[in-house]
Amino acid sequence: MRSSRTDVVLGCAATLSMGVPFLLIAVAQRAMSTPAMAAVRVVLAAATLMLVLARRPRGMLEEARAATTRHPVALSVVALTAAVAPNLLIGAAERVVPTGTVSVMLSTTPLWIAVGAALTRSGERFGTQQWIAAPLALVGVGWASRAATPSGAWLWCLLPLAAALSYAVANLVMRRYLADVPALIVTTAEMVVASAVLVPIAAAHPGQLRWQPAAWAAVAAAGIGCSGLGWLANTALVQRVGLSRASIVSYTSVVVSVLLGALILGEPLTGRVLSGTAILVVAVVVFAWTRPLAIGSARMLR
Repeated sequence: MRSSRTDVVLGCAATLSMGVPFLLIAVAQRAMSTPAMAAVRVVLAAATLMLVLARRPRGMLEEARAATTRHPVALSVVALTAAVAPNLLIGAAERVVPTGTVSVMLSTTPLWIAVGAALTRSGERFGTQQWIAAPLALVGVGWASRAATPSGAWLWCLLPLAAALSYAVANLVMRRYLADVPALIVTTAEMVVASAVLVPIAAAHPGQLRWQPAAWAAVAAAGIGCSGLGWLANTALVQRVGLSRASIVSYTSVVVSVLLGALILGEPLTGRVLSGTAILVVAVVVFAWTRPLAIGSARMLR
């Protein structure tokens, strides 16, 4: 019973860490530019993960140093495609596109991972269920997005789709070159490199920084709670129950994002939004049912 209760707690924590950031980003950007928000978030995440890594056995610290020496290019690519680009793209999109819509589009990441794996011959070929589910997922995205996105803002929807593709690239690189490196080491290095990239960008484009306690609390929660501790909760869940069962949070987090956007930010929550989201979630589940590794790894990068 104790084990089951722990798994449920970890699952809830992982769901919140993946569904809440969209709301937190929208609130944080009321007081700061997108580059500033992204920089603060990854710096806090890096500091949190470094503290966790520092408390691990000395052998892991030595392994972390060795990994950065062996895989500098792969770690840099993962940092750019899993932390730098998505933070900037999602932040920019959320200034125009509803947070729920952004989360819906990002949930297509497993599809792009499977496509990339098929193109690089590092995954299974598409079967009948994939050929049926992929177009259905895109129908769900279009149906939900059209109902929620403001008129004339459709081009902004390309940004979260680009972020989903970026996450997919990061996942494929990680699976091919960093599969033997512990996840904590990869993500800590990812956040450190991302900090080194985003801080100069934020310094060059600071925008107008305002003191709004809610906004700064939101970016702190996104960095420490979601990118830092929330990621650790998801990792622990994967280790306890396996990638297949842990991938459930990939879909529950979308529901959390849509509901929070409607309840707190007043975003539209119509029947079309709900039905489109439901179509997408079901289609992605069907599409990736035989590919639990792809889904789990994709969400771990976020």
